[in-house]
Amino acid sequence: YAYGEGIAVPAESEGRFQMALGGSFEPGKIFTISAIVADPALGQTLMLELPSGMQRLEGKEVQPVAAFSDDHENSTVLWKARVVEPGAYTIRIRSSTGVTLSKVVTITAEK
Repeated sequence: YAYGEGIAVPAESEGRFQMALGGSFEPGKIFTISAIVADPALGQTLMLELPSGMQRLEGKEVQPVAAFSDDHENSTVLWKARVVEPGAYTIRIRSSTGVTLSKVVTITAEK
């Protein structure tokens, strides 16, 4: 229930995000992991979980999500990583709001 001016947003919709992967997934090559957060929650953080076989190169493991501003509808958090060896890997991003997203990436050896 809301009273007053403005729009009430359900609490469960705060801080929802999407995960995107980009770049080359060949062993030794750098790729990016991004989280695009719509309507960030106050004090929200995102934590990147990489399995063994992948290395985080840039971006802290836990990063704060920038607060919503009038000129930006979304907030983006970025990491750079690389694959060390072929295999099937689950990349996870956990939000302090309780939401977790995962993507599975399978890297095969060159023939």
